[in-house]
Amino acid sequence: MQDAFAHCEGLVRAADKDRFLSTLSAPAEHRNALLSLYSIFKRHQVEAANHSVAIAAELDNVQSLAASEGITVPAALSVLKRQGLRAV
Repeated sequence: MQDAFAHCEGLVRAADKDRFLSTLSAPAEHRNALLSLYSIFKRHQVEAANHSVAIAAELDNVQSLAASEGITVPAALSVLKRQGLRAV
């Protein structure tokens, strides 16, 4: 899961330096959540500009999530689909 957070950090750092810097003032235990939200928001902005929005996840991230939750990958995909995931 740390790889996923590191990926989000890299996306935010590259695309929105001010938002990245703002996360440094947040408590350490909340930083990963903020970076994840900011990276998702940036993707939403890009897709909204294209007049389409699709929530997508990389398979590696889904596999990591499933392992950390102690569930199978198909079960994780099912949960994510109910929550709006549309592409892997």
